[in-house]
Amino acid sequence: MRKGFPREAQMNMKIRSILFLAAVLALSSCSNSLDENADGINFTYIIKIAGFNVENHAKLYSDLLNEKLTPFERADANLVLGRITKNENNMIYALDFYHRASETEYLYDKALSYESIASIKKSKYYYARAAYVWKKLGKQKRYKINLDLALGKEPELEFETSGLEPIKIYLLKAPSAIILGNSSMVLTNDDIVVSQVDRVSRDWLSGQIQDPNSNNLLTTFSERLNYPEYELRPDIGWHEGARLRELKEGVNFNHIKAYGTLVAKNGDKWYAENEDGVFMFEVPEDKIFYPTTRFLTENLAMIIDTHGMNMIVRETIENNATVAYADCDYPGKVKAALYLHNKGIKVVCSVDRFTHLLLGYDTGITGSAPFSASNGVAVIGNRPVKIGLKDKIIIENVTNTAYSIQYYDTATKYFRYLENVYGIKLNAEYVILDSFGQTKRVADAARKSNANFIAARVFSYDDYLYLKAWLSENKNHKLILFHTFSYPYGYKILTEFPNQTTFDDPNPIFE
Repeated sequence: MRKGFPREAQMNMKIRSILFLAAVLALSSCSNSLDENADGINFTYIIKIAGFNVENHAKLYSDLLNEKLTPFERADANLVLGRITKNENNMIYALDFYHRASETEYLYDKALSYESIASIKKSKYYYARAAYVWKKLGKQKRYKINLDLALGKEPELEFETSGLEPIKIYLLKAPSAIILGNSSMVLTNDDIVVSQVDRVSRDWLSGQIQDPNSNNLLTTFSERLNYPEYELRPDIGWHEGARLRELKEGVNFNHIKAYGTLVAKNGDKWYAENEDGVFMFEVPEDKIFYPTTRFLTENLAMIIDTHGMNMIVRETIENNATVAYADCDYPGKVKAALYLHNKGIKVVCSVDRFTHLLLGYDTGITGSAPFSASNGVAVIGNRPVKIGLKDKIIIENVTNTAYSIQYYDTATKYFRYLENVYGIKLNAEYVILDSFGQTKRVADAARKSNANFIAARVFSYDDYLYLKAWLSENKNHKLILFHTFSYPYGYKILTEFPNQTTFDDPNPIFE
């Protein structure tokens, strides 16, 4: 797991005294019920809404336990299996292997192992041990939270729950055209990149449980369980793991995976922490209720499988990173993206359903942008396309909000927000889809209207075929792509048509 942390040394006398008292108090109050803080959470929910069978997933994890695993990997695999099958024996095995994982010389991982044990056993003693290690690491807020839990006190948490305020830009003159895709950033060997863990080094939904800081970046994920080979395209790869692997092939940056983030509940919403332990970046519940999440209390949890820009803020700043790489498909993630940008950190939103919220902020943040990487330099973005405001543009939308298809509304979200922010009017026609496999409607509408511009998403082979055919008909046909580059056929169309495709740029230029 994580490297670079000091070995555990003698605790100072003051901390020893405090934690000894906490440990004594704790020994008489360890919970007899395992995983009590997670009572009532349906850990099979995400498996089901993703279209998978729970029994098949249980077998996936049973088979995984027959493989050679590190103590932490084996602990997490048992935790997942125990939670989705409600088997207490697996929870007991998980505890055993978290104990073994806690023997690591790296203090950060030691503290997380202690928190894992404490959360499952509701053990004040192990909260005390975690507190001591956080103190050694200089993490005062985390130390105080664990010390409060060790002493049976409710931690005092600070929240800042505001959302991004829409900006209204008053252009000096009425524009005749808009340029999208001009934004760019450069990564070099000197950069320090912090990314999420989920869909990078781990993917619990497909049973790929590694130590979270593993350098083995995954390139196929839960899609590998049920997609045909022609859709899967493992030669190109999926999500953040595949794109980061390719970036690293061209640029030898230092890559750190962010894990161990705290999230806390305020009202009916969850928030992830910033570097000062303030909970300010909203997190959707489906990313909280992963079966690898440790619930320190009913309203406070520790996330190993971080997913999204909102969950990597603390580690990005604490590691003095120059680049943050994660998805931005939720308002809280975009708030985190802007927060990091304002601290001088380059932000790459790997997917982008809500990056339209950045319109007007003049950030330089890229959406789901293509890149080129070689010889120690990567250029992300830099693919300008000009659209006249009188030019007809066909914009894709979707009415279905089912799992994963909702991302086809990204183009509509972007252009409607753009019109409001800048007070302009596009010559737009919106084409509504209501299920997968209907991208032909978009291409046909462009042909019928003699439109040279389409704003859409490419996710599947079907999307790729219809929009590739339209691009091939005329070199003046241009495609603005949303929520696309992380997927094999989206990657493919952006690579094959560099002069006819661009991305959803949050920083438009008006002429």
